[in-house]
Amino acid sequence: MNITYHNLNFTSFYLFNTSSPPSTSLALDVDCASSGSNALVASRVPGEQWPRFILDPKVAREKGIAPFFNLHGLNQKWIGSVKAWTTVRIHALGVIDHDEDGSAFPAELLTRSRPHKVPQEQDPAGRYEVISSYNIGFSVLRGGHTENTYLNLTDLTDFDPGWGKMVNMVEIFAEAPIVDEYGVTTGYEDWMFCIDDLVVEWLDPAAMEDLTEDGRRNETLRARFMEAHVTLGSDGTMQTSFYR
Repeated sequence: MNITYHNLNFTSFYLFNTSSPPSTSLALDVDCASSGSNALVASRVPGEQWPRFILDPKVAREKGIAPFFNLHGLNQKWIGSVKAWTTVRIHALGVIDHDEDGSAFPAELLTRSRPHKVPQEQDPAGRYEVISSYNIGFSVLRGGHTENTYLNLTDLTDFDPGWGKMVNMVEIFAEAPIVDEYGVTTGYEDWMFCIDDLVVEWLDPAAMEDLTEDGRRNETLRARFMEAHVTLGSDGTMQTSFYR
């Protein structure tokens, strides 16, 4: 399902009205909505686009805003009773479309491989350029029902100039470990999750001017290919366990 809201296009999410929950496991997750009565629910479906939201450069031109935004945070929770170390993963990219009169980002332009460049098979003409790439995982330490938690990405102060700066494509999915009888993780399974109250900072088109200077661009690239893993305490506090 595609949903457009406040300049962003959401793919593979569906709307969950928590005021009238269905008679399924979602009935126990009405706290998906952190404000109001609606939230977005998603999971990965084989053969379909993974859950993501984008600011398409064509939409940005029409709205008179820069084709990038700063991702400040969002509310998130896992659906149902989760396993320990269930993780929600957020992949955020800043992609330049060098065809200024081009159409929307193609559906095959994916973030899942966490590239520092768009794979040639997806972009044989070299139209797209990745200028920033961020990856982070938030893990719950204990199993059971989880609460709706605000993931404040501005709290990741170890990153300079900050996590999630100048992006326009964000992919989100959750996965849980598959553990054998000996306690060994043998793989991962997809897990349903919900999000609400996404916080983004729209940027002025003048921000694009910095990207025309090769020296500034190279300096920015070195600072913005970042990965992190964060554990969530029972009180919602975040602790960065590693980053690079």
